[in-house]
Amino acid sequence: RRSGVCAFTAEIDAWFEGLRPGLLAAAAEQPNGVSVPSMEAAASVATPVRSARSLRLRWLAAGGALAALAIVAALLISPRFRPGPPVRAGFAGNSIQAWDISSRLVWQYQFSQPLATVTPEDPAQAGNVRVYDLFGNGKKEVLAIARFAPNQSVEEFPTEALYCFSQSGRVLWKYEPNFTLTFGSRGYGPPWMLQELTVSDNPGPKTIWLLGVEAVWSKSFVARIGAGGDSSIQFVNSGMLASLNRIVTAQGGYLWIGGFNDEYDSGSLAIMKDDQPFASSPQTSGTRFACQGCPPGAPLAYFVFPHYEIGRLLNPVNYIENIFPERNAVEIVQSEVSNVDTVIYQFSNTNSPAVMRVDYSETFWPHHKELERQGKIHHTLAECPDRLHPPPLRVFENGSWRTVNVISDYSKK
Repeated sequence: RRSGVCAFTAEIDAWFEGLRPGLLAAAAEQPNGVSVPSMEAAASVATPVRSARSLRLRWLAAGGALAALAIVAALLISPRFRPGPPVRAGFAGNSIQAWDISSRLVWQYQFSQPLATVTPEDPAQAGNVRVYDLFGNGKKEVLAIARFAPNQSVEEFPTEALYCFSQSGRVLWKYEPNFTLTFGSRGYGPPWMLQELTVSDNPGPKTIWLLGVEAVWSKSFVARIGAGGDSSIQFVNSGMLASLNRIVTAQGGYLWIGGFNDEYDSGSLAIMKDDQPFASSPQTSGTRFACQGCPPGAPLAYFVFPHYEIGRLLNPVNYIENIFPERNAVEIVQSEVSNVDTVIYQFSNTNSPAVMRVDYSETFWPHHKELERQGKIHHTLAECPDRLHPPPLRVFENGSWRTVNVISDYSKK
């Protein structure tokens, strides 16, 4: 009476198939499926026997039907056939759906606004749905970044919000940033594109970190959100942010935040303690790149990456697109020519992170030979300065900038 029950037709069909052999065996004695007594018995008690058997068959049929209903009902209300907690979720049409480990639908939530269409060229929305035990109580909540289609008469860009759903599909809270950040004398505000999120793995209530980018000029932030929905801005970057990861060391948890810095016109990486109240990218004071009204605070380290000769000729913007923790290092992937033609840096994973070496994707250096052939590069690959002496990084630590040299397999001894 309190809730609906359901069963897949295959489950009911399988149950009926289990009954079929017994029914067929009983019916096999006569074409009509009724056992007939011998001629001798029929001559003496023909009419009474027929009536008794007919009545008994009717009772058996009725009893069988009731038994079937009872078994089906028992199956339907059995915990074995009830959906379990959600283990995955995704968007479908204008709704979000959650499924259990047996791919049974647990719940569905219909949005009141139309969702933006997910395309192969822009699949971000499809990948921003995660299932977590946010409160550490064994229940499974669903985090989903929903992108709503713009109202063409008043909006140019989609609006986005982070939803938190309970295990049963109830909206626990929604985070929709509507603040404005000021760099120089100009304000940058909504709509914010919500790009990435990561969640702590500690026991008890979890912490969520969410990366947002301003839709036009790409000023960016990282928000810290509690399991109950309370939020604050933890990091601000003068430029686009594209990657976010939380990496735990013996010294505690750290946020590694990759992207691009507008003032330095190159890829950037911020590293900060995950419980640091606030930090902003280090910019030249008084310029249009410096955050105005932001609280004081700088990351533990802020790296600016070089732009290779090949990248400058083929792609004006390089940025840190991925951050991968390894056993004893962190791999930083810089999109130099494209997201396939990359520069890969290895960093130490300690409380004082440092770059150890640099490597390159397989397709990176063949671009050099092609640019030689086109006459855009005037030295051979064997003589390339960038290859023999990888360009250094710059890092802001303890209030000042310094240069950091790196080596590769091609470094000239």
